[in-house]
Amino acid sequence: RKMFSESELKRDCALLDISIDAGIIQYDPTPAAYGLLLLREAGASQQQFWRYVESIYSAAFREQHPVDSANKVVELLASLGIASSGYEDMSGKLKDMQAELLEAGIFDSPTLVYEGERYLGRQHLPLLSWIMKGRSGPPPV
Repeated sequence: RKMFSESELKRDCALLDISIDAGIIQYDPTPAAYGLLLLREAGASQQQFWRYVESIYSAAFREQHPVDSANKVVELLASLGIASSGYEDMSGKLKDMQAELLEAGIFDSPTLVYEGERYLGRQHLPLLSWIMKGRSGPPPV
């Protein structure tokens, strides 16, 4: 299990073009999650979501300065033209969303739900692609 974990870390870091040290950084992602909830509530565009996620990712794994505080999230949201009023209310909303997900059997990341079926982990992406493309040809193994 340890060998698999280490090889996955190396593979992921190579794919993401980050160092192994950057790949093992640990920080509390809760403030960043609050920002995602605020983006959703504000009706943000897909581009604003992508810019937010890219900024969070770059700060944590490329610059090694994670967006791990309310001030940093509020500043990032402002740069995207998103008001941060209500940030302090996100704790309860995040807990409610996590409870809903747990109740639906979604407890790991990534979890994909398609046609009512849950697929835990990115290893299911080839299978989901095959299903979405009409199940033609042999299924991926």
